[in-house]
Order: sequence, then C-alpha cells, then structure tokens
Amino acid sequence: MLHAPSLDIDGLVSLTPLQDKREVISELMVLISQRKHSHYKRYKCLQHLQNVVNTMSFTLQTFTTTTIFVVLQEYSEVFVYLGVIFSTLCLILQSLRIGYKLDEKLSRFHVSQNQYEELLRSVNLTLARNNLNNSSMISLISEINMLLSLIQDSSIE
Repeated sequence: MLHAPSLDIDGLVSLTPLQDKREVISELMVLISQRKHSHYKRYKCLQHLQNVVNTMSFTLQTFTTTTIFVVLQEYSEVFVYLGVIFSTLCLILQSLRIGYKLDEKLSRFHVSQNQYEELLRSVNLTLARNNLNNSSMISLISEINMLLSLIQDSSIE
C-alpha cells in the first residue's frame, strides 16, 4: 500500500523557495500516479475475474437446463446427477461472487482510479498557470493532501 508523505503545512511555510514546494507537489503527483496505476491494475484483474465467473456461471446454467430437459424426455440417473452437479457448481460460483463482493470491489477500484486520474489532471492544470505564489502553492499542497485522503478513505486498499 502506498502512503502519502506526511506534510506539515507549517513546515511548508518555512520552505522559502517556490522550487522546494514544486518538488513536494511533484512527489505527490508521482504518488498519485502510482496509486492510479495500482488501482487500474486491480480493476482490470477483477474485471477479468468477473468475466470468467460470469462465463462459467452461464455455462453451468445452460448445462443444468439441458440436463433437466433430457431428464424430462427420458429418465436417466446419470442426467439427474449431472443436473444436480451443474446446479450445485453454479450455486457455489454465485455464492463466492456475492460473498467476495466482486461487483462492489470492481466498481470501487474503477471509481478510485478515475478519481486519481482527475486529481492528476487538476493538479497539472493548476501548475500550468504561471502566477502561482508561495501561498497558492501551500494551499495547492493542502488541497492535494485533503483530496488524497478523501479518495483513500472511499477506496479499497
């Protein structure tokens, strides 16, 4: 897990050169970019897992339905057992998916990845302005820290 460097706002005021504050912002941007990338990788992994689980579940449901129709046409113990096995496996897959909260985790990682991306974009746009003075740099660092903590609180680590 990546942690934001603890930044004391009073300590930032003592950093006189604007370049030092830009370096702190640059470090924060690297941290944000790492978190964004980490959440994107987790999102893609969970998305792939969800696709596999859904495909397996639908396949098992199809096999279960087919075996039920075969049993109705001609009674055979083999098809009864197959139907029970397929429906049990399907139920287990769905239970694991619900118990693991796969859909919720997928959504949270996607949202937090987008929030990190939006924060990066916002900081880059703010830094593109040339009229940033000492106090505006300090307020920007404070805003970045506040937004980072809000995103981290709402996301799954």
